[in-house]
Amino acid sequence: MSNDFFPADVGRDIIAGGGVGTITAYVDDETVTVEIKAVFPAGSWDADTWAILGTPLTTCTPSVEKPAGVSCTLTLGAAGWRAEDAGKFVRINEGLVRIDSITSTTVAAGTIMQELTSAVAAPAYAWSLEGSVWGDPYGWPRCGTLFEQRLWLAGSPGFPQGVWGSVIGEYFDFSLGALDDEAMAYTLASGELNPIMHLANSSGLVALTTGGEFSIRGGQDRALTPTNIKVTDQSNYGCSAVAPERIGSEIFFIQRAHRKVRALSLNQYDGEQYVAPDMAVLSEHVTESGIADMTYQQEPESLLWLVRNDGQLAVLTADRDQEVFAWSRQSTQGNFEAIESVPTPEGDRVFAVVARTIGGQTVRYIEMLDPELLTDSAITGHSDAGASTWSGLSHLEGRSVNVKADGIVQPDQVVTGGSITLDRAAHDVEIGLNYITEVLTLTPEFMGQTGSAQGHQLSIHEVKVRLHETIGCAVNLQTLPFRKFGDGVLDQAPVPFSGDKRAGNLGWGDGLAQTLIQQRQPYPFHLLSVVMKLSANEG
Repeated sequence: MSNDFFPADVGRDIIAGGGVGTITAYVDDETVTVEIKAVFPAGSWDADTWAILGTPLTTCTPSVEKPAGVSCTLTLGAAGWRAEDAGKFVRINEGLVRIDSITSTTVAAGTIMQELTSAVAAPAYAWSLEGSVWGDPYGWPRCGTLFEQRLWLAGSPGFPQGVWGSVIGEYFDFSLGALDDEAMAYTLASGELNPIMHLANSSGLVALTTGGEFSIRGGQDRALTPTNIKVTDQSNYGCSAVAPERIGSEIFFIQRAHRKVRALSLNQYDGEQYVAPDMAVLSEHVTESGIADMTYQQEPESLLWLVRNDGQLAVLTADRDQEVFAWSRQSTQGNFEAIESVPTPEGDRVFAVVARTIGGQTVRYIEMLDPELLTDSAITGHSDAGASTWSGLSHLEGRSVNVKADGIVQPDQVVTGGSITLDRAAHDVEIGLNYITEVLTLTPEFMGQTGSAQGHQLSIHEVKVRLHETIGCAVNLQTLPFRKFGDGVLDQAPVPFSGDKRAGNLGWGDGLAQTLIQQRQPYPFHLLSVVMKLSANEG
C-alpha cells in the first residue's frame, strides 16, 4: 500500500482495532515505527478501520491572511496532506481555514473562516489540523438549550461527555476561540463514562447524565467564557432518556431506572449546591411500572403529566408556593403512549397519543384532554332542530359509548356504521367512552388508650363528603341522592350541587377503614373533603 505514511507523521498517533500507538520513526511510505500505548490486536486492517490522528509535524504556510471568505492555499514543508483531510479545519496564526480540497501531499486549497494575523509560515506545534466533532463518524449532539445568549449542545455519540457553546448571539457559529464572546468546548470529567442525556437551565446551566448531575457556571460569579468555566458534580442519581421539565426554578427529571421523579433545585442554604429530592417517595406505586414520557401543563393548573409503561397516566399536582405535591392516576379504554402540552391563549392544552382497539385492530389517535368533556375520545354535536341520529363516530366503531343529550345521561349505545340513534331527538350531545372517577381513602390514624388504632377492629359510622358543583356520587357503592321529584324536573338536566352529602352504616373492618368514593356517570364531580366518624374496638 503506497503513500500511506509521510515523514511529517512522526509524533502523530495511530489507532486501529482498539490499539493506540505514537509514530516515532518514518521508514518508508509503507512502514513506520510505533510506540504502543494500547495493545493492537493481531492481523491486518482494512483502509477504513484505522486512522492517523493529530497534526503533521512540519511547517504550514498560508498564502493570504484575510479577509474572511477568500480562498487560501496551505503549503506544508513536507508531505503530510491526505485526501481525507478535505472538510477539516486548520487553526493557524490566530485564524481558522477550512480545507476544501487536497491538491497534493503538500498543498491544500481552503477558505478563510476567521482572519489570520499574518501569512508567515507556522512551525510544527504552532498550528493544528482539526476535524469536525459532529457528523460522520462521530454523530450529532442529542440535546441542547439556550443559556447566556449561547446555544449549548451536548452528548454526541463520538463525544458523549462533550459540551459545546456557540458564539454569543450567533447560535450556529461554533468556531472555537479564547475571547469571551467566542465559542467554547468542554468535556465533563467524572469517575465514570456517563453520556450527557439532557441540558437544562435552572439558576445556571445543568447537564444531566446517565450517572449524575453537573452544574456548569462561570467561576467567581462571572459569565461562562472559554477561559472561565466551572463544572461541579452535584449528585449521582442519573437520568433517563425522558426529557426533563422545568417547574418554577426546579428541574423535574426521571431517574435512570424510570421509577423515581426527582426535582433538582438550588439548596436554599448553599447557592452553589443543588438538591434533588424524590417526589414519589410517599407514592412509589404510582410510578412502579416505569415512566415513558412526561410533559408539564402550567395553566390552568400546575400539572406534571407522566406516561407509564403500562399505558396509564400518572399526574403530579405540583405547587411549590402552596407546598402541594399530590399524585393521581388516569386510565382509559386503551393505552397512553406519548403526551405533550401546547401553550394557547386560553391556557395549556394537553395532547396524547392513545392506542385503542377498534374493530379488532389497534389504532392510534391524537386526542386532546379537555376538562370540559366527561368521556374519553369524545365528540360533541349540536342541531338547531334536534336530531336522534348522530354520526361522526367511526373512530369508535363497535364500542359501547356513554351518551349525554341536552345535559341528561342516556342509555349506553353501541356505535354501528359510525353512528348511533337515540330514543328521542336532542339539540346538544356528548358521546364518548366511559371512565369512572375513584377516590380511595387510607385508613385513618389516631391514638387510643392502647396506642395506635392500626390493626384494630374499625367501624365507620358516617362519611360526609363535601362537594362543589357536582352531579352524582357513590360512597362504598352506595349511591347518594341528588335529584328531587316535582313538576318540570325530570325533563331537565340535573342541577349541580354544592355542599355536604352523608352516607352511613358502612360496617366493620378488620384493621382497615377505607372509603371508596366514585363518580360513575359523565357528570361533573369535584370532591373538596372527606370527614369520617368511626369507632375502634381495641379488644
